[in-house]
Amino acid sequence: MNGKLGLFLLSSLLIWSADAQSVELKEIKSIGCHLNDDTCYVTVSGTAVGPSQCNSKSLRWRKDASVSGKETLSLLTTAFVTQKKVHFNIVESCIGNYPTFNYFSVTQ
Repeated sequence: MNGKLGLFLLSSLLIWSADAQSVELKEIKSIGCHLNDDTCYVTVSGTAVGPSQCNSKSLRWRKDASVSGKETLSLLTTAFVTQKKVHFNIVESCIGNYPTFNYFSVTQ
């Protein structure tokens, strides 16, 4: 395993909390980023996820504000293009009116 991947996985495990909810495998229906701020998003298949105050099929993260935000965009874009399913670990906080996640994994 290369050092960056190992560090990313270790970081993901360290930030996991009991306030997070696992989500079944989701297909990414669309992906994009806002031009006026550093918010990126994926729209996923199936039912809406996240806490009640921001339950949605659109998951958000900050591309430039998080340590692995750009890597997240790259990995999720690859999953979208190759039609892989993704497992998200949703947290109990929101970015604006949308749920967010603290880690994800892509299936083969």
